[in-house]
Amino acid sequence: MMKNLAKFFFLITLILIACDKKEATLQEEQGLRPYRVKDRYGFIGYVNGKKVRIEPDFHYASDFSEGFAVVGYEGKYGYINDKGILVIPMEFDFAYNFSEGLARVKKGNKFGYINTQGKLVIDFIYDDAMDFKNGIALVKIGTNRFFITPDGNIQKNKNTNTVFKHRPRNF
Repeated sequence: MMKNLAKFFFLITLILIACDKKEATLQEEQGLRPYRVKDRYGFIGYVNGKKVRIEPDFHYASDFSEGFAVVGYEGKYGYINDKGILVIPMEFDFAYNFSEGLARVKKGNKFGYINTQGKLVIDFIYDDAMDFKNGIALVKIGTNRFFITPDGNIQKNKNTNTVFKHRPRNF
């Protein structure tokens, strides 16, 4: 009986150790996540296996995407890296996560796209815009919708109705 009890406790101990290691591994792999304190956002998580905490200095914070997170303060938006450094200034009226190396950003009532260095690569000419996916993005000027490539050229032979089974609401 004592032998079986000892085996049982040994087995439980191994399971708990394995679960603890798995949880630590999952935490380390998750990167940074936004957290909120009152009306401010910061980030907390793991980068390269080390716990990182970025103070809650922002009015808005997104999840990280392609190494960047959108942050906002007093109505302007920019991007930080996983060290909490503002690498793309808060100069946009709104900003979205990076997708395929480009992010849609808004100034005034128009959308454009920037690259990961913060350089405007597609000018602010669109009334509405979606993220790039599979090398194209759906954009709108007036009532006209069409696809563009990452260099801003119109994608020929792509019907917006056949590529997207369900068009985004109000687009």
